[in-house]
Amino acid sequence: MEIPKPNFIQRLQALDDGPKQKVLIGTSIVVMIVVIYFWLAYFNGIVAGGAGQSQAVAVNDDSAVSAATTAPVASGPSFWDQAKQQLSDIYKTVTNPGQYQVSGQSK
Repeated sequence: MEIPKPNFIQRLQALDDGPKQKVLIGTSIVVMIVVIYFWLAYFNGIVAGGAGQSQAVAVNDDSAVSAATTAPVASGPSFWDQAKQQLSDIYKTVTNPGQYQVSGQSK
């Protein structure tokens, strides 16, 4: 009867702690490089896609003013305004705990 050859995982499990750490670090570096590569490719696609759209608008419109007026405009408070308001609400809740009621409880 033939003894089966150990696979990669079994050989890795049989290693001492030092080589296991080297394999872990090496694998982590490779995975991080792959993830960063795909993230940068995705980000480049977003940026390149947005630049292509703005060039297409500029080619189709004769005036720069009409291209500028068709740009999307954010409505409502900005991210930083919302974050500041939420932090302010948390601070008020922490400094004046009796002012706010938890549902089911009364003052």
